[in-house]
Amino acid sequence: GVSREALLRTDVLPCVDEVLLSNLMGQLTQGLDCCDEASRVVAQRRSTVFGERLAPYYDALSAAVEAQRFHRAHAGAYHLASAVDVWKAYTSEWYVMDTHYRRFCCAFEECLVDANPSLEDATKGLADYVDGIYADFLTRSNECWANAAEAAWAQTGWVEGIPRQRRFYDDVIPSELAGGAKRVVVAVSDALRYEVASELCDRLERETKGNAELGAMQGTFPSTTPFGMAALLPHARMQLREEDLAVLVDGMPAATTSEREAVLRQRNPKSRAIKYVDLQRMKRAERKALAEDAQVIYVYHNAVDAAGEGAHGEREVFEACE
Repeated sequence: GVSREALLRTDVLPCVDEVLLSNLMGQLTQGLDCCDEASRVVAQRRSTVFGERLAPYYDALSAAVEAQRFHRAHAGAYHLASAVDVWKAYTSEWYVMDTHYRRFCCAFEECLVDANPSLEDATKGLADYVDGIYADFLTRSNECWANAAEAAWAQTGWVEGIPRQRRFYDDVIPSELAGGAKRVVVAVSDALRYEVASELCDRLERETKGNAELGAMQGTFPSTTPFGMAALLPHARMQLREEDLAVLVDGMPAATTSEREAVLRQRNPKSRAIKYVDLQRMKRAERKALAEDAQVIYVYHNAVDAAGEGAHGEREVFEACE
């Protein structure tokens, strides 16, 4: 047989990349620790002539490698007893597993679009393996969080020491305005994943002249859109109207954009609320008029949540995240 080192030096036959990919995918699927070797192969072959042709397969292999690395490094990590410690662990490092899984799924979908028959079984076997270790991560991290937070939930409904969604307006908006901000724009992106927000934060730092800071807050229960949207508005009290299950904030409905604007204006008359799709359609003069006297503007963005309700679920969600 031909050694892997010899194959790595060969770039005149397309089957070379197929052999390398198939072999490494098979080893990962078997749970073998070949992460360093796979990363080396990806780095050397990804930019070759035939490597570029198989780019989605190399992307899938690379994401699977990172998922396995995380899985092995955190095998004994899910034993924290403090809910605050679990929260800090997820927001500082555990969330990265979500990134690896999303990137693998996106690459896997690309592989299916223009499938290579020689790599079909190896790629689908790798997908089963990555699904398995991700499911294990979700189960163990969720159990760790639930066990740590259960007592606090039973007593108050939330965990002390972690910012709360229901406190968002009072904790953020007044201090921003008092700090000299001319206006505060709140982009409410329904079902935004924390790991996507982390990537967005990094891109804003790289591509704009502003500063970006990433934070997180515990959601309200139930964690569905009507409750979450209402919780982000200024209020002293939230309640559920029994006859139609409408969520009310200080007795006011908050299901539509216009209703939410009315709630915002109860606290600050110079407030506006608008859907992102409507903002997109506005001409420059219309956007200027919208913001001219406003101190607080809520913009509602629904791409990710709407994708999750589609027929293809996970695939459409990850496309919406991108």
